[in-house]
Amino acid sequence: MNHQKLKYNILSGIRKISVLESYIITIIILYTFSISAAVAQNGNQKWGIPSNLTILNSDENDYGAHLNKFQNILYFNSEREGKSYFYSTLPGEGGGFTEPKFLKSAINIRSQNQSYISVPNESEAYFSTYRKSGRQSYLNIYRTIFQKNNWTSAFPVDSLIIDAFCSHVTVSPNGNIMVFSSTNSSSTGDIDLWMSYRNENGQWGTPVAVDELNSQGNEITSYLQADDTLYFASDGYEGPGGYDIYISTRSGGKWNRPKPVYDLNTEFNESDFTILEDGRAVFASDRPGGHGLLDLYIVSPLTSNYAGSAVRLPDISIRTQVSSIVAEKRSIISRYPAFYFFVRKSFEMTNSNYPQIIDSLLVEYPSIIAAFLKNNPSEILVIDSSSINNSIISFFNSKGIGSDRIIIQKTFAGSDIIKCRLLSGNPLPIPEISESTYNYKPRVIEISIDSRDTFEITKHYLTLVTDRDKHEIQLSDKKLPLRDIISLEEYDSEVYDSDSVIINYKILSGNQVLSESNRTLYVSHQQIKETRLIIDSTAKFEEYFLVIPDNIFFNSDYFSGDYFQSIIESSINAKSIKIEFYNDLMKSQAAKIKELLSSKITKKGFEIVAIKKPYIENQTFSKDLADLIVRILVIK
Repeated sequence: MNHQKLKYNILSGIRKISVLESYIITIIILYTFSISAAVAQNGNQKWGIPSNLTILNSDENDYGAHLNKFQNILYFNSEREGKSYFYSTLPGEGGGFTEPKFLKSAINIRSQNQSYISVPNESEAYFSTYRKSGRQSYLNIYRTIFQKNNWTSAFPVDSLIIDAFCSHVTVSPNGNIMVFSSTNSSSTGDIDLWMSYRNENGQWGTPVAVDELNSQGNEITSYLQADDTLYFASDGYEGPGGYDIYISTRSGGKWNRPKPVYDLNTEFNESDFTILEDGRAVFASDRPGGHGLLDLYIVSPLTSNYAGSAVRLPDISIRTQVSSIVAEKRSIISRYPAFYFFVRKSFEMTNSNYPQIIDSLLVEYPSIIAAFLKNNPSEILVIDSSSINNSIISFFNSKGIGSDRIIIQKTFAGSDIIKCRLLSGNPLPIPEISESTYNYKPRVIEISIDSRDTFEITKHYLTLVTDRDKHEIQLSDKKLPLRDIISLEEYDSEVYDSDSVIINYKILSGNQVLSESNRTLYVSHQQIKETRLIIDSTAKFEEYFLVIPDNIFFNSDYFSGDYFQSIIESSINAKSIKIEFYNDLMKSQAAKIKELLSSKITKKGFEIVAIKKPYIENQTFSKDLADLIVRILVIK
């Protein structure tokens, strides 16, 4: 890669200064030196275990955190609305943050993709957004002014108007140094770090590439903790992941070789590092177990002034006997036919709970159809005209289905049965009732929590966090090492419905989190579906039902053909089929079903019989409904 490297003479433009000014500058130099000394030590800073900032993250990219220390507001970027917008949150008590809010400001433009704000003082901020140049737009550096309690419309920084990618801006706390990422002068399109100095007129000088930090890869998302301490992310230094976080300090006008921040880097991407006023750091990562793509994480230093005193925070480790969980869901399914008709009771009775399954499903079927229509907005329902048309329309309207999606046919139905179908000809939904059980490997998680530090615990918590809830685990002991067992079976479907399970252990001093550690166990899912198999004293069989009002069996518009197909598929490995009916009126329908099944199942010697049986009280259908029922037993 060939770069056109520009040299910058830091001594150029120096004017004569007064004795008073030199005294002030001496103070500044001494102060800067003290910061440098602290930061030089900070280059070897040890960090604790990062925690996902759940309250800030979404299913999309969340990144670019920056603290406006003058107003105690944390800004960050999120793509939860499709583009990158600024959001704000307030640091709360106990180290937490408030619910994020969309930043209502002239800099948060709906048609743009603004990002990476830096606030060096009370009156100005810098960020990147698109600038139109000829036929193309480029991300460039913009400046905004804080007036009347809000940020004004932004304008590009004149000296930084470049027809290239320019973003990830950071300004040093003293407001005199700017670092940003750019493809300027790059023949291969890779991203390098560039630096600009503010001159005595307050204008930014011509930017120069930071030669000593730029690699053959990309350097992005820089953060100036001080004018001589720079954090950034790079994929060009052969770290463990794609992008990793590095720190470099400057001495003698040159940036020292960057050091990786080992405690934070993983085999995934880490970037967007920034430090808060209390010494904790926020960064972005797409490591597994997050909410979406890039998530924001927070981490405490192991040596800091966090919580108001210079203490060494306990280094907590959590170990488990496994690193992942295999979750199996076994569902026993009973399928019932789609009802190509409604009953008046569905619209006339307020209480439609029946002890028998099919009776209850039949009365509840309009609600099932309404849910189906809501999830399939292109479908239109066709219903026979009846004396309760208004009640039917009102019912579907109450479920959020507009009248334009209900067609009433002109034929008048005088009985208690009102036929229905989809205008598209697609099948109506088949009700399913499933009974699920969950098995986990391992069934229990053995937890070991320890620390290499010795300290007294006054308050601590162990929490199991799933995608749905948090569960506090009762601890009997107040000292480390700590041993405990969590039975996953206690949480039933909750673990299965999660992509990961997080074991969180935290130590508190008052309401302040002193130290915290997480152990993430990833969940792999297995699902087994089986049709309910009934076993009695004579046989094993699968059970199916057809509910046939009047003589509509062979009317293709009103027959659950896909349900009938599932009966045929079940018969592939069956021995025989028994067809039962309970009223002489159903004899001809049973004969038609036998004939249709015989034409579809051509196995030699396969027997299909149809017999009338007396009705026996059962939990599946009532005596009132028996006159419309044909029961099909697929014998295994």
